[in-house]
Amino acid sequence: MLFKSQCNQYQWNINDHNGIFFFGDLNYRQTVTNQDELIEKTNILKTYSESDIKFPPTYKFKANSNSYDLSRRPSWTDRILYRAKQCYIESINYWTTSMIQFSDHRPIANLFLLRCLKPVIEHKIEQISQYVLKAFPKGESLILDGEILLIDRKTRKPLPFGTLGVHKKKEFTEANEAFFIFDCLYYNGQSLLHKTLTERREILTEHMKPIENRILLSELKTINKKSDLKHLINFTIAEGLEGLVLKNPDGIYEPNKRHWLKVKKDYLMEGTMADTADLVVLGAYYGTGKKGGLMSVFLLGCYDSKTDQWYTVAKCGSGFDDATLEKLQIELKPNMTKISKNPNQIPKWLNISRDLIPDFIVIDPKKSPVWEITVNILSFFSFD
Repeated sequence: MLFKSQCNQYQWNINDHNGIFFFGDLNYRQTVTNQDELIEKTNILKTYSESDIKFPPTYKFKANSNSYDLSRRPSWTDRILYRAKQCYIESINYWTTSMIQFSDHRPIANLFLLRCLKPVIEHKIEQISQYVLKAFPKGESLILDGEILLIDRKTRKPLPFGTLGVHKKKEFTEANEAFFIFDCLYYNGQSLLHKTLTERREILTEHMKPIENRILLSELKTINKKSDLKHLINFTIAEGLEGLVLKNPDGIYEPNKRHWLKVKKDYLMEGTMADTADLVVLGAYYGTGKKGGLMSVFLLGCYDSKTDQWYTVAKCGSGFDDATLEKLQIELKPNMTKISKNPNQIPKWLNISRDLIPDFIVIDPKKSPVWEITVNILSFFSFD
C-alpha cells in the first residue's frame, strides 16, 4: 500500500499499468454485439480485448421476486474488457453466475491468468533472440520458461550466476550467452498450462532443434528412489551447479503455486555447505508492492585498506519477514541519508557503479552493521 505522501512522488495514469481490467454494467441488448463500437478502430477502448461470449443473454428479474421480467428483451448486462502492457493476460473462463440476492440479473465473471514480467536487459538477450527463432522453425507464437546464462564454449558448462553483467563478461573471452529452456507454456496459439510436464516436454522435444552453446533443453532425469536423488545432488554440487528443481511429471503448470522443490547446497545440513560472506550495509533501496516506501533491498560491501575506499559487493533483498523489515527501518534510519539515486550525492569514500546507486546511503560506514550473507556461489572478478 502506498500512502498519500508516497503517491505524490509519482505521476501515474491508468495507461501506465501493466494490466488493466475494465468492467461494468453496460446493459446492452442482443443486437449490440453486432454493432459494437467500444473496441473498434479509432474508438475509445480500441486497445482493449474481450473474451468470446459463449453464454446466452438473460432477462432482468422482476422486483422483489425470483421471476424474469419477460416484458423486456434479454441482454448481456455486464461486460469485462482487458488490456495487457508488458505482461501476459489469458482468459481462462468467461461465464455468467446466479446471484439473485445481490443482483437483478445474472452477472458475469472472468477468470484470468496474469503474468507481469520486467523487460530483460537488452545486452543479455541481443545474441539470443536470433537463435530462438532458428531453434523453433515452425514456431509462430510461444512462451518459454528458461534462464539465460553465460556458457563456456570449450567445456560446454554454464558459468557462475552473475557473470552476465557487461563488465564481468569481458573476463570470459571463450564464453557466450546461452538460453537453457525448462518448459513451454504456450505454442502457436495453444495454451499448454493444463498439460502435464511430461506432455509439455514432449512438445518441446518435437518442435525444438537445439543449437550448440546457444539454445539448449535443460537436462531432465527421472528419480525413482532416494539413493538416485542423493547421487544426483552430490553430482550437482561436485560440478559446481546451482542446484536441482524437483517436479512432478504428471503436474500441470500453475503460476504462483509452490508445487516444486528446489534443492541447493545452502539448503543442506542447515546451510553448512553454503558459502558465506561478512559484509557491511552501505545503502538501501525502496521496495515495491506492499514494501513500497520501505527500505527493503540493501546494498552491501566491504572496505579496502589499500585504497581507503568501500566497494559494493552485493544487493540483498530476500530472507526478511515483515517484522524484521520493520525493525530494520528503526535500527538503520539514524545512520542513513536519502539521496534518491542521485549520483552527485555519492560520498567520496564509496566506489560504486552508476547502475547500483541506491535511494539511501549510510552516513558513516564504520557505524553500520555487519551481516553474514549466505550465498550459493562466491565469484570474484577484477575490473583493472
